[in-house]
Amino acid sequence: HKGGVDLSGDGGVIKKILTEGAGDRTPGAGDVVKLNYVIQCGSMMVDSTEMRGVVFEFALGRPNSDAMKGWEVAVPTMRVGEMAEVTCTAPYAFGEAGAPPLIPVNATLVSTLTLESFQSEEEARLQLAEQYTPSDTPEEAVYDSYKQDLESGEMLKNDFNLTASGKKKEVWDLDDVRLPRLTRRDQRVEGKSSA
Repeated sequence: HKGGVDLSGDGGVIKKILTEGAGDRTPGAGDVVKLNYVIQCGSMMVDSTEMRGVVFEFALGRPNSDAMKGWEVAVPTMRVGEMAEVTCTAPYAFGEAGAPPLIPVNATLVSTLTLESFQSEEEARLQLAEQYTPSDTPEEAVYDSYKQDLESGEMLKNDFNLTASGKKKEVWDLDDVRLPRLTRRDQRVEGKSSA
């Protein structure tokens, strides 16, 4: 395999490290990874993050992911800063159908991947939450999240009605919102047990 490692065990995903990464942590299932890539089919470059002007981000092991199947195999072996050449046969790339006109049927693709960063889904969610301030959080969005919480059994009905009755909820920090709910629920449970 010209110095590459057969990651899939069937010759379908061959990885060759071009630049070593840092540290010893590698991404796992559910982690949100950010990659720069260049995809080549034969001698032709068919796609790259540079062409798109954006770093590619996806959650590992997520069904209906935009990532190639071969990347799902290769990325968990990579460390941050690592650049690797990953050769994927058709079953690990675009399959028998290909993606005409750029990618022919049964095409083997060579991707040069650079792992820029990765974080757990929880970390990614918190980072996203920090980007929002009360001023740009529409009240409907807050109402919707309350409704979702209610439907998933996260919240007691009377807590929801209190908010839905038109009283504006001034508490925006999610932790602040959750704490009172928990205390109310705990008191109610204690009340029942002492009865």
